[in-house]
Amino acid sequence: MLMMDDMVNISIWTDNVHWSYNDVQLQSVSSRFCGHYCVLYCILRSRGVSMRSIVCSFTRDTGFNDVLVHGFICVQ
Repeated sequence: MLMMDDMVNISIWTDNVHWSYNDVQLQSVSSRFCGHYCVLYCILRSRGVSMRSIVCSFTRDTGFNDVLVHGFICVQ
């Protein structure tokens, strides 16, 4: 459990940090491919692809996204 002192230390440490996040669901609720998504994200970011471009490359069909990600990672 975090204590108040820990919360203050975390707050001080993160004051000048800019957080980027995605609020679009990419993977299905029952997906078993969370790690695949992480690996794909790391590969693409290391190649200079922006987070926005990565997110925009997926569809609204989360089940289909799971198939695409699994295929990309497992075929490589």
